[in-house]
Amino acid sequence: MNRRSYEWWIIGVIGIGSYLLGIYGFHILFEKTSIERSPIDLAFQSLKLYGMEFPDEFKSPLPPSLELARWVSPFVVLFAAFKTVLLILHSEMSVFRLKFRKNHVIISAYRIHSNNLIKELVQHKKHVVVIADRTEFKTKYSYSLKGITCIDGDLTSSAFLKTVSAHKSESIVFIDQEDDKNLEETYAVYDYLKTKGKDKEQLLLTHVANDLKMSELEELNFFKPYSAQNMKKANCHIRTFSSNERAARILFNEFSPDIFQDIKSPTDPQMHIALIGSGQLVQSVLLRFARLGHYANLKRLKITLFHEDEKMIPRLERNIKPIRKFVDLNLRYDDLDMFDSELFEKTHKENPYTAVYLLCEDDALSSNILNKLSKINIDNTLNVILSLVDPNGILNKWYKVEQLNQIKIHKFNLIEKVFTQESLFNNKLDELAKFIHGDYYNKLPEEIRSNPNRRATQYPWDELSNENRNANREQADHIAIKARAIGDTSKTLDGINKLSDEEIEILSEMEHIRWWANKALSGHVYGTVKDDSKKIHCDMVPYAELDEPTKQYDRNAIKNIPELLRKKRQQVEEY
Repeated sequence: MNRRSYEWWIIGVIGIGSYLLGIYGFHILFEKTSIERSPIDLAFQSLKLYGMEFPDEFKSPLPPSLELARWVSPFVVLFAAFKTVLLILHSEMSVFRLKFRKNHVIISAYRIHSNNLIKELVQHKKHVVVIADRTEFKTKYSYSLKGITCIDGDLTSSAFLKTVSAHKSESIVFIDQEDDKNLEETYAVYDYLKTKGKDKEQLLLTHVANDLKMSELEELNFFKPYSAQNMKKANCHIRTFSSNERAARILFNEFSPDIFQDIKSPTDPQMHIALIGSGQLVQSVLLRFARLGHYANLKRLKITLFHEDEKMIPRLERNIKPIRKFVDLNLRYDDLDMFDSELFEKTHKENPYTAVYLLCEDDALSSNILNKLSKINIDNTLNVILSLVDPNGILNKWYKVEQLNQIKIHKFNLIEKVFTQESLFNNKLDELAKFIHGDYYNKLPEEIRSNPNRRATQYPWDELSNENRNANREQADHIAIKARAIGDTSKTLDGINKLSDEEIEILSEMEHIRWWANKALSGHVYGTVKDDSKKIHCDMVPYAELDEPTKQYDRNAIKNIPELLRKKRQQVEEY
């Protein structure tokens, strides 16, 4: 509760106290003067004090309670009126000052997801403009309002964009619950900004919750009019992001199953994990495991999915047909409110889970399932990754238990991991991926880089399609898995240079499977003749069937990792 709320509470308490004192005072006064009045009359007389009305026939001295009430009551009214006028003036002045504001950050909607982001931006001395109902925002926002202007309006309106000085802002974040609204507002703002002839690049960050939808729009060339070249002319950069895809990426990097079970060679057993949940986050995490869950045992990762959306998997398989080629998927359709812990225990005893990922969209449901998991009869510790949605919820703020019977709990706060200045604006998650692509691009001959008909992968990072950026991201993220496969805990991975040919071959096959999964899950198919325009590639076959030059390409990619990381460290040190 902020200072203003406390002030109104104090005024309210004083006002009620004054009203009750007035009733009591009039009761004493009328009793002394032998005037009979009903309780309703006493209440009405006390209420009139707020309008500075007092019966003329009574003079001082009055009963102390009445004397106090007849002075305090008008003061309460005058103070409340004064504060109200000040608030209105302050609110209007805040809106007026927006016309002269520069380098501010505009956030298109207020949601629980934006709470953390707004707080961080203000802490970094950024002025934040939130497009939302002022009353609702002040009621729900739980931090200081200093450095924040709240205004309601339509971001597709040029007049409103002028009011909030959109063309002078540093960045605009489109974060509504509806993906279509975010995209509509983004391109309306872009069209407005490109007419302004700005001298500084602006960033438009657009949230699209459904990452499959992003892929579909890209295949339809939806983003073609907003290519990097066109955005450069407009001095404006649009960057789309999916909170679920980004959360899945961070979660995988922090809690990949090979962190809990050493996987060093093809003789190691198949890993088995459980995913529990039915929302879009589960879908994104499942895709992440299919793309990157390729380990030194060279076996498909087995995933048992406990879910309650019968259409999710058929829909996923319809959009991404080869997913079962890269994960061994076992489906358990279940009402999660009635989660069957006995079934879970049975599947665990048949094939023990390396880790369990609890990915419900409701923290209360997660709490219920976690409680049931803690009561199952198992011999060894079971690692449970608990994804939390509400940063102010009881599980996130107050639940500090890390071990519950045989359950070891690893908390993952989705909002605090994804909706941060570092994650969204600084884009630290992409640093290594951008460096890997930059190293590749800088080695290209000038005649290729200047060729307008060059391959889609032969452009600078900012001009790459989302699919090709993801290819670099996945290559970068998989390095940590390769490091764990050879037991190298350093940041240099110099241990690769000491590996035997057999060990290099295992890492090369891991890299090929990862590359193949990326291609297949992005819509590419096998063909004897490579054709990028038709998404046909001749190398989408098992590693053993590759020709020797292609295998050597994979081996060279592995051997180049230490040098890449050395260059990256050198770049950071120079910076």
